[in-house]
Amino acid sequence: DDDDDDDGTKRGMAKTVENGRGDGAVRRRVEAFRRGLGLLVIALADATRDSEDAERARAPGNDRGTKEEKVSARERRATSTTSNDDLWSRVNAAPVRAFLAVAEAERRRNGIAPPLIREETVAVARSKRGGRGGGRRKGRAACRCHSLERLDVDAFVAHLTTGPDSLGGKGQCEHRLDVPARPTRLAPEGSPPPALRPATVAALVASGVPLDDADHARLRLFSHQHDGISAALRGKNVCVATGTASGKSVCYNVPVLDSLLHDPDATALYLFPTKALAQDQIRALRVMLDGAATYLGDHAEPVDVGVYDGDTPETERNRVRAECRLVITNPDMLHVGFLPQHKRWARVFKGLKYVVLDEAHVYRGVFGSHVSLVVRRLRRISRELYGSDPRFIVTSATIANPREHAVDLVGDMPTMEDEDAIRAGCDLRSVGGGSESVRSDHPPRSDHPPTAEFAEASPTEWEVIDVDGSPSGEKTFLMWNPPVREVIVAKRVKAERRRAVREEPRGKAAVAARLRAKSANTKVAAAAAAAEDEGNPGRAVGAAMRAKTKAGAVPEDARDAALVASVRSKAPRSSPIVEVAALLAECVRHDLKCIAFCKTKKLCELVLRYCREILRDTGAGHLADSVAAYRGGYAAVDRRAVEGALFGGALRGVAATNALELGVDVGYLDCTLHLGFPGTVASLVQQSGRAGRRGRRALGVYVAFDGPLDQYFMRDPARLFERPIERAAVDPQNFKIMQAHAQCAAHEIPLDPRVAEDNRPCGTVGVDARVYFGAALGDVCDALRAERKLTLADPMAEMKAAKGARGGGGRGGGGGGGPAPDARLVWCGGLVSDGERGPANGVSIRTIEEERYRIVDEASGRVIEEVEASKAFWEVYPGAVYLNQARTYLCKSLDVESRTARVRLADVKYFTGTVDATTVTLVQHGAQRHAYPDRPGPAHRRPQFPGTTAQCAECEIRVTFSAYHKIWQGTGRVFDTVSLNLPDVTYKTRAAWIRVPDAARRECEESGLDFRAGVHAATHAMINALPLFLMVNQSDVGAECDDPQRGHYKPTRILIFDRQPGGVGIAERAAPVFSRLLRAAMELIEECRDCRGDGAGVAKGTGPDPGDGSRGRSEEDGEGGPDSASTNPASQTPRDQSGCPGCVHYLACDVYNVSLDRLAALVVLRSIVNAEEGTFGSFERAAGSGSDPTAAGDGCGCCANGRHGKRGGA
Repeated sequence: DDDDDDDGTKRGMAKTVENGRGDGAVRRRVEAFRRGLGLLVIALADATRDSEDAERARAPGNDRGTKEEKVSARERRATSTTSNDDLWSRVNAAPVRAFLAVAEAERRRNGIAPPLIREETVAVARSKRGGRGGGRRKGRAACRCHSLERLDVDAFVAHLTTGPDSLGGKGQCEHRLDVPARPTRLAPEGSPPPALRPATVAALVASGVPLDDADHARLRLFSHQHDGISAALRGKNVCVATGTASGKSVCYNVPVLDSLLHDPDATALYLFPTKALAQDQIRALRVMLDGAATYLGDHAEPVDVGVYDGDTPETERNRVRAECRLVITNPDMLHVGFLPQHKRWARVFKGLKYVVLDEAHVYRGVFGSHVSLVVRRLRRISRELYGSDPRFIVTSATIANPREHAVDLVGDMPTMEDEDAIRAGCDLRSVGGGSESVRSDHPPRSDHPPTAEFAEASPTEWEVIDVDGSPSGEKTFLMWNPPVREVIVAKRVKAERRRAVREEPRGKAAVAARLRAKSANTKVAAAAAAAEDEGNPGRAVGAAMRAKTKAGAVPEDARDAALVASVRSKAPRSSPIVEVAALLAECVRHDLKCIAFCKTKKLCELVLRYCREILRDTGAGHLADSVAAYRGGYAAVDRRAVEGALFGGALRGVAATNALELGVDVGYLDCTLHLGFPGTVASLVQQSGRAGRRGRRALGVYVAFDGPLDQYFMRDPARLFERPIERAAVDPQNFKIMQAHAQCAAHEIPLDPRVAEDNRPCGTVGVDARVYFGAALGDVCDALRAERKLTLADPMAEMKAAKGARGGGGRGGGGGGGPAPDARLVWCGGLVSDGERGPANGVSIRTIEEERYRIVDEASGRVIEEVEASKAFWEVYPGAVYLNQARTYLCKSLDVESRTARVRLADVKYFTGTVDATTVTLVQHGAQRHAYPDRPGPAHRRPQFPGTTAQCAECEIRVTFSAYHKIWQGTGRVFDTVSLNLPDVTYKTRAAWIRVPDAARRECEESGLDFRAGVHAATHAMINALPLFLMVNQSDVGAECDDPQRGHYKPTRILIFDRQPGGVGIAERAAPVFSRLLRAAMELIEECRDCRGDGAGVAKGTGPDPGDGSRGRSEEDGEGGPDSASTNPASQTPRDQSGCPGCVHYLACDVYNVSLDRLAALVVLRSIVNAEEGTFGSFERAAGSGSDPTAAGDGCGCCANGRHGKRGGA
């Protein structure tokens, strides 16, 4: 018996390993193919014999005999053991088309779904259920179209939505919006053209900008281009915020080239957020430079352009540093490659005239806060060491606050002339020892006087251009909802009907029900008879229905219709991935250039694979190579190849992440597809704006997922189209972020954090705090000195200061009247050991990881791709299906030590997904603090923050992998689950939380509400209210999201945490204002018009406060506090209890917004507020308002800086 058990265990282990490799799936498919081929051979033999029997039956003399005597030829053959060699030889010689004809006949006779097979493929017989797993191939509806006719946008929309056989024949198109065209707006007649040199005009003409027909010396510029160029040439800082593909690059290329062509020592710096933008821009610049060189001939000054990014080889980097006058890079390389090594870039810094920040709307949240401090470090080095004061040109997509965002990114600084006047008006000897002593290691700034080129304006002056003058063609936007799975609806309706039958009353209750029904039927018959007497059959039917309803009986048809409607509203829908792939295939086959935007890399690869299979299955296999994927992670060579094919027009369709959302010139596009809501309205507008350039007709299709967020917009599209554009917010005063960049700045130039007395300008004293980084720099440097990461530049400075104080020298210095001690700070280590690059390498400004896993093809040894270490366990693990440009690989092994995953090509029809769980564990939190607000405790226990029981401490985020699913392509059905053994992914960060009182659970149970869903929704509402108090981006904040279906234990608390390892200070700043956050979250839910359905108003967005105090309350509600009459959930009749994006939906939810209950959230929030007031009411009255850190302007760093909208009375 033991041996048998061992054998069984070994067989089970072997089967598990076989399943992990995918060998079992291949073996099963081969066996199924052989069985299907055998069935087809038998079917063809049967068809041949049937035809022979029919011929003999039609022969003369074969019509005799009774019906009982005519036995079926097929039955005789079934009992016969003899074989017919001639028959089988004919079957073996039959062509493939004969088998296909038999398969089609069998399908029609038995009702089997049609197999999608090509003529060169032997058909495989399938069961009536459609075969194993994904028996119906992807995009079956799309296979009805085999045409390759070229269509325009209008004909294509009709092709998609008209007729039952169209791709949208099941009613997928739920809404259509037609946006009218926008005409061209040129510069006003009579306005002076920009004062450009002839070589610059020639460069513009070479790039495609036409000349005016009436005046050949004048360019036909759009109005925003004309205004932007003119403002930049006048020396102003410029911010251009217009739509996608509006020609914003002309606004900065023209003044930059004009300056470089005129001044041989001038330089410029372009900052792009992605490498694709840099490659796109360098192509356009070289075309313009060739046009200028053609005009100038032999007199042309060389203007070398170079790209300096992570893909640039070392030899090219040396050339860029030594020769290039226009350098294109990104904020990451500026942070680690330029600023710490500024001496190697001295030539560029000395002549720096312009700095361009393109796609500035990307710089928001934590990433934007890092970039804003990197730019301040750039300006500090340029002004203080090299005497250059560059102008900034900031371009952005349409956002709500372009001027504020540009100033926050760049900094609001006085001109160098004004700064020199401030310093000259002070006694430098008495306050700092003069500029030579302050900058003893570099030449004084007066040796590099600023040029008079921009004497007309101050760089603190900003010109904002937000009126788009470019033309835009008519655009149609379709809201595309995948159809409901009718098979599942039928099964669930049948189950509900059976349950209703089982729950029908029996015994005496059944007799009473039958008597009531009989009485109702009698009244119905009487009413119908009375109506018939009047000769009105229609009235008779209506009278019968009214009488039946009045008698208390619901009509059977109405009851059944309500049941079907209820089941359909909860039934799953078809795969949106397949729908997008089918739409992309339709665009490709009808010659419409298209981009399908997807939110993840895996979605890109799945859309590409499905699209290519659909094209091959519908006779357009020659077009399969005209579709590609573009996403992060590809090798540089592969990425450049896709970019070249895309820019050159060789590709008709691309499945891309948001890497192509930005202003990459991809030529003329006809259509954009959007797989799910991208997160913000601004991103959706930016993506859809990729199509329709230069007045061309365009189409956009938003394909919804089955989640609450997408379905909310499908139910009410007006809530999407009428939502306001979001604001872009950065916080350069973030304490944690400034700590990192203060170390970098001190390594680049000694840092002076002193603040002048009474905030009066005092020369070079405190210039870094006063001009570049703000008053918070002093506290930041004190903390860094305590951690021994910064130290005095003069180790004897403190001793000299003490000696001067004893000698009575006063503030000026020692008794001899000498200079005051040098109080500047330098970096002394603490992040990395690289003395040359300093601390910059240890500061990641957008969590770009250097540790990566290599994915290696074991057959060729080639590195296919590299993935970040933090994402590797989700993409490559033993048994994982990995996709790269629609090629399917099966992961054979994963070596964690060497960070290498080995894969091999495989032909499998499924993909994989991990089964993981994220838990939040509090690492440290004092037991003496108020953990449970409704439980009494010792009087000496004090809260961590005055006025609230909220706490903040270090936490550990742990992701545990237990298994992975095998999922059929197309259907999305899980058919196998394989255990997985991977190390946990952990990191430590900071969390803020507050306990939920037990009273909330009791009240939810009494009201019949889902308590855990209420806590989940309340946590989301807190995050949505967070931008009202802190300048944060919601994607930078994580929440402890709960899925009740997992059945695990979870503490009853509302917890938020910083998503970046180590934390960036968001949780620490949120904890003191938790009381105000709770009330704001309540107002957000109570006054959400979308959920109440009390008007056509747009749902209040989840962005920052508009600044007028109107967020979270209506004009009639006054203060809108928790005591308002509308706070009773029982008095409300919401349209959707799961909420909406305006209140409790959260895009980054780990469980995709399942199990949300906004009414239960109100109960939870109100219980916490009541507990807080009961605990701290007496404390607040005793302490007075002056000690409450949550008072307006005290607990909110952004309000204290005067840059955030005030929220009075919260």
